Amino acid sequence: DARRRTEELDQRVETLRNLLPAGCAAPAFSPAALMRPEQVEPFAPGQLAVPIPMPDPAAYQPQQSGWGFGASRQAQEQARARYEHDWRQAQAAEAQRQAQLAAYQQQYQQWAERQLAAIREHNAGVENLVSALRRGEPDAVVEYFTAALYASEGWPDGFPRQVSASFDSAARQLVLNWELPGYEVVPEASIIRYMPGADRDKEVKRPVSERRALYRDVLAQCMLLALRDLFAADQFGVLDSVALNGFVDGTDPATGREARTFLATAMAER
Repeated sequence: DARRRTEELDQRVETLRNLLPAGCAAPAFSPAALMRPEQVEPFAPGQLAVPIPMPDPAAYQPQQSGWGFGASRQAQEQARARYEHDWRQAQAAEAQRQAQLAAYQQQYQQWAERQLAAIREHNAGVENLVSALRRGEPDAVVEYFTAALYASEGWPDGFPRQVSASFDSAARQLVLNWELPGYEVVPEASIIRYMPGADRDKEVKRPVSERRALYRDVLAQCMLLALRDLFAADQFGVLDSVALNGFVDGTDPATGREARTFLATAMAER
């Protein structure tokens, strides 16, 4: 167990050290990522699609060889009465099934039409967004590139995705505040050792200098990866430059209060 936990720590550190190359290998964001396919879940009636089986007359024959061949008249009448009773019940159940199936199918059709209408409305909104983006409208630019950062596939799970942005149309510059991971993203422990005498695990602390150096490296990679994601998503040449400010939300050690601290700034032209 200690060996497994140590390997997990090593894997986390390796992920942090390779954050930028792994992120750059992810596909670039595009307007197509915002579009939804015009399809809905198919109609699935389940058991309602299965017809009610009709009774088999052969199963209602008396014990003798059949109706009119040695069976008593009373046995024949009782068998026929049971058959007709079960047949009527089966017919009624089948009629009810068909009615329920038709009602369910109508409900599904109405639901499917609403779903398709919502999808088409969304896709029309995306097309309008792209048109506004091509014109360099600030709201569209901010919405699109914010979505690009939110939807990027190049970030490890658990990394923050908080962003605020504005667009300077005259300078064609996007200005963003982008949340960076906190110091705790770098594991405090470096090795887990099993202590046989005490029958427990012991965490070996990572040297503070190593942890700080790795954290600084993570911050730098995060800034560069965010810039890469933004320019890679700019298929229309909207941006001439990006001003990126990286911050962390956490407790200010000086005051003990929650505070937003800016740790990095980068200005990059296309």
